Amino acid sequence: MIPTAADVLTRSARPHALHPLPPICGVLGPALIWDVRPVAWAADEARVQLEGVLRLWRPDPDVLRRAVPLAGVLVRAAIALGATPLRLHLARRAGRLLLAVTYGPGVHDGARTSYEDEARVWCDELDHVGPSAREPSAALIATLSWGEGPLHDGVGT
Repeated sequence: MIPTAADVLTRSARPHALHPLPPICGVLGPALIWDVRPVAWAADEARVQLEGVLRLWRPDPDVLRRAVPLAGVLVRAAIALGATPLRLHLARRAGRLLLAVTYGPGVHDGARTSYEDEARVWCDELDHVGPSAREPSAALIATLSWGEGPLHDGVGT
């Protein structure tokens, strides 16, 4: 679908829903984190941001096909739970792509949304980690198998 002029103007007039934090490039591999504003277009923006990063990392096409919609589903699920602050996390660890949304205190342990069933379609594993005494945030954590292919992180590789 080709966007209309009104679509373009509406998109450019609204504030960004995702704000990147400085990347982490440790011995375990790169990790990226975005603060997420709980607004209607946050899931769309999450998909766009994640797709841009993954295209640089050059994963298997199946990983890209599954991870991009999964990012939007996880963000929608966390927004539906109604707790803030929200953060979207992306990392590659030991042959797996980790995609998570953490959300702040205020959601009771065991809270679920209909989006979690949709998320399970796109990923290999989905964990819902509730808040604890040590960590007040909860998280939806999805993993996808990356395989053994090289990681092109855009930093000299």
